[in-house]
This record gives sequence, C-alpha cells and structure tokens, in this order.
Amino acid sequence: MDAYFRAAAEMCAVWREPLVWAWADRSGVNLPDRLPLAVLPEPCPYREVALERLAKAGISQRTVMICASNSSLRAAAISGFAVAPMIASQLRNGLVRVPESYGLPELPEAEFRLFAASNGDTSVLEELAEAIMNAVPRRHAGEE
Repeated sequence: MDAYFRAAAEMCAVWREPLVWAWADRSGVNLPDRLPLAVLPEPCPYREVALERLAKAGISQRTVMICASNSSLRAAAISGFAVAPMIASQLRNGLVRVPESYGLPELPEAEFRLFAASNGDTSVLEELAEAIMNAVPRRHAGEE
C-alpha cells in the first residue's frame, strides 16, 4: 500500500494469523525438486511473499496454477497438484501445513485490516471490526 493511501485512511486491524505452505494431507510423500506452486493472480501479497521467500532460500519453483479463487487454490493443494501459500485457518478437509522438515522458508503472519477515509466516522469502522470479530472463529483472533 503506498504512502498516499496510508495518509488518507484510518486503519483498524481485525485479526492476524500465520501464512503457511499448504499441501495435501499425504504423509510420507516427498515434494518435487522444482516446487509446484499454486498462487492467486497479481497483485496478491501472499503470492509476492511466497515467491520472494523461495527465491531468497534458493528453492526452485514452477508456478503450475494461477487460481481465480480461494476455492481453486485449495483444490490445487488438496489434490497434491501444488503447494499453496494460504492462511492457517484454511487448513482443513485434506489440507495440512508442509512440515518444517521439508525445508520451505517460513512465511509471515497475514494481517486483516479495515480501512476508512481519514475524515470518516471512525466509530463505524470500530463497530464493523467488532462485528467481524464476533462473527469469525476465535482462531483468527489468536485466541485459540
């Protein structure tokens, strides 16, 4: 996000959670030498950080699928077709975090935020953030 947008908006952090490497729940299966990667299209901060961390770690990858939705990203990972960067709360129904023993670089936490114009009513922003926090599972709030 550029400096202009930061200056023109009020921000309210809603929750944080780990960004992880997700893959099919298949114990004992090795990852290919050129990591098959499924990502969302640009601009996507998960995609950017995943590619950056892999490059810095010297891990060869090939983007095998650019997914149009989170559902297709999950499908690519669940099928074992690709590894995908996604938030930890998406790890369910056949998806697991790639074990550290596979040597993939650690990914940062994802932070979910709400933005409003700096001249707007911040009480509305705070009420919306509270409503979202009351509606989402507690694991998103770091309370699990």
